[in-house]
Amino acid sequence: MKRTLFLLVTIFALFFSLNKVEAQTGSGLDTLTLVNGWRLVEYAPGVTFAKTWFTNVDPYHGSYSQFFEVDRNNPSFAEIRQYYAIFKKTFTKKVKISTFLDFYIKYSHSKPQVNNIVETPVMDIAFGLNGIVSNFQSICNVTSDNWFSSSINLSTMPDSADCVYLRISGSFKQTVIQADYFVFVDSPGGHPIKVMEDFEDSTIVGVEDEPSVPTNYSLSQNYPNPFNPTTNFKFQISNFNFVSLKIFDLLGREIETLVEKEFFPGEYTVSFNGSRLASGMYIYQINIGNEQFVQTKKMMLVK
Repeated sequence: MKRTLFLLVTIFALFFSLNKVEAQTGSGLDTLTLVNGWRLVEYAPGVTFAKTWFTNVDPYHGSYSQFFEVDRNNPSFAEIRQYYAIFKKTFTKKVKISTFLDFYIKYSHSKPQVNNIVETPVMDIAFGLNGIVSNFQSICNVTSDNWFSSSINLSTMPDSADCVYLRISGSFKQTVIQADYFVFVDSPGGHPIKVMEDFEDSTIVGVEDEPSVPTNYSLSQNYPNPFNPTTNFKFQISNFNFVSLKIFDLLGREIETLVEKEFFPGEYTVSFNGSRLASGMYIYQINIGNEQFVQTKKMMLVK
């Protein structure tokens, strides 16, 4: 009898281990582990750890759910500055974004609760396309440990995307956000157009080395130069920041704003078509982080 019981416990433990895989990175982001297509791409200072995994424990629907866990060392500082962790999932191919997104998620708070801290974890979503990331939009902010289903309007998002970002922030010591699925629909609760992940047949998708992250800000010379009528601008940023890239004439008059939004760390290329401009010398300038870094270069349009 004891042998049979021991065998059953061993089989159960083995089964559970096969149905749970997780990735965890240290604050230095020294690893890049993919779990069901999700990977951690950025911390803010103050986040102790963040990880993602999927299991067949307590799914709302289907067989699996995806979990996103974030731990912070001082939740009370959330009123002063945002501490966050961002998870990224890259699609196998570019997808068209519909008007609405349906989702089922569940929060779990610190246990026991932290004294004098009202824990309010928040999940936001953003989409990326060709290295350009949209603004984050709030999915929800709830304070109960129950399943929560709803829809959000994606009309302010781009028409298509090659990746999706989930950001977890707010006041909490430790939170686990359990996601059953995210579905693009034509109307709230309507016909599914694209299931980002239903988690019913989730598997580990592999492990990669972390791509190199720029260590400084820079703006390269446009190429080609001289140009007619199109040219490209390449810049790199070392941390999440607001970037403005503008073109001026030699009198300092603004001709066009090419970029004016937040970017994740990385290298980016922006194209410009000067067909409506006259031949001559022009100036382009990048401004990162409200003049943390400003650089100006010249270019020549020859028709």
